[in-house]
Amino acid sequence: MSKNKLVSLLVSLFVIAGIAFSVYQKRAYQKGVQEIEKKKTEIQKVVTLQHLWKVKGAQKRLHKIFDSIPKSKVERLKIERTKADIKINLLSEKEINHLLSKLAMLPVSIKKLNIAKDGNLFILETLCEW
Repeated sequence: MSKNKLVSLLVSLFVIAGIAFSVYQKRAYQKGVQEIEKKKTEIQKVVTLQHLWKVKGAQKRLHKIFDSIPKSKVERLKIERTKADIKINLLSEKEINHLLSKLAMLPVSIKKLNIAKDGNLFILETLCEW
């Protein structure tokens, strides 16, 4: 091979390698942009859900629900800033259905829910967060 052909072959290889590298970089950049957009939409969904679930006045609503229960049946009613720990004894079937339906309508996360039956009366124990 002559020296000119060898130089032109090397130049051609460098040009092809440069083109291949630039195509690879462009694809990698586009993939990165797509991943960033996907993460951005996921973050926006999370923020929206946090805003929807962030309940102002949840403490007041819970107090209002549990104020209808006689104090003698309430063993533990601890409603704090973002969680509630509740234990109520000797509930009738009507009372427990009323409490559970009202609690289910609130946008709270029920971490623990125990319902025990003692004869024809019920014991409700729950832990909620919001």
